[in-house]
Amino acid sequence: ILPLSIRQLVFGPLGALYPSLYRAPRYLRAKSTLRRMAFDFVEGYFESMSTFGHFDKPSILSPDLKRKLGGYETIELFRSYFRNARTDDPLSRIQYVDIKTYLTDDILAKVDRTSMANSLEVRCPFLDHRIIELAASMPSQLKVRGDNGKYILKQALRGHLPDEIIDRQKMGFGTPLPDWFRNGIRDFAQTYIVGREDPFLSKSFVRRIWDDHQAGIRDTSWQLWNVLMFRLWLEGNRSKGS
Repeated sequence: ILPLSIRQLVFGPLGALYPSLYRAPRYLRAKSTLRRMAFDFVEGYFESMSTFGHFDKPSILSPDLKRKLGGYETIELFRSYFRNARTDDPLSRIQYVDIKTYLTDDILAKVDRTSMANSLEVRCPFLDHRIIELAASMPSQLKVRGDNGKYILKQALRGHLPDEIIDRQKMGFGTPLPDWFRNGIRDFAQTYIVGREDPFLSKSFVRRIWDDHQAGIRDTSWQLWNVLMFRLWLEGNRSKGS
């Protein structure tokens, strides 16, 4: 792996100069990849997990809100967890950040609640503190080998589960958001995303990601989903206050 200083020197300018090319074949759309290659560990994780990352966050927020934030950046929370992880191993430190943010604020708040409401045990055995502590104490080479994740877990299960189960690609529980915003909930979403405003989000940027998605220029469905949920949350709170 190239040192961060060299990656920033080489890939930072390349990412800034490379055109977006949203309509080009995937192998030509390298702008985001080049930008991310100039990031440090925390920045790279933050960018991969955030709906509005390093380059979109300044655009989605209104000028007034940015002034009131006084330079505060969400990534500083991630950096604080990264610093507090009691290990020098970069992967283990990022996993600690993941436990403190994505696991608690996203996965456990959504997937596990909805699955357990339907009597499904999705991941609970793996949340036993003894398993978490054991996994945290393991060196990175037991967790990842090349592009093979969960290495030691897969090795432990060989002979107990068929190899085709262990080695198959991860199958998530994705929702068809791109199609929803162009078809199923288009009119409903348009009412809140384009038809309304608030003092926190940039009207022009919200309009742009809506138009880009409708025109098929790029998939901005997750960004639109966040805007929609935020606007619905705002409306609910205003109703309670009235």
